[in-house]
Amino acid sequence: MDGNSILSKSSSMLDETKKQGEAVQLAALAEPICIVAKSDASSIAAAAVLMAALSRQDKRCCVQIMQQYNSAELEALMHGDYPSFLFLGCNEPEYIKKFSEREAKFITASEAYAAAREFSKKSKSSAFILVAG
Repeated sequence: MDGNSILSKSSSMLDETKKQGEAVQLAALAEPICIVAKSDASSIAAAAVLMAALSRQDKRCCVQIMQQYNSAELEALMHGDYPSFLFLGCNEPEYIKKFSEREAKFITASEAYAAAREFSKKSKSSAFILVAG
């Protein structure tokens, strides 16, 4: 599969994702942004795509990979000094409740790809990460 067909396939997937709901507005997030992902391939790939898109726009961010979303990890994150959080693949009620008063977005890997594409039109260079995830 060549680069153009990879991009075409990923663009089609992102267009479908966009139809499912409004993309996360990355530009509105305060810096530095903490991207939190589970240690599965799709979440790690989505985190890499988001990090690349944010870096291209000179937005400061970090990525934290977790084995699983649990209470111990939650407490560690709550003490983090980040104004904004992007949680990938987290639908844990405890996390959603604790971060309800902070600037936090809970999104799927597909929503992350769509957000990165909207935020940085140069996402062609990240198409290989999308396919790998």
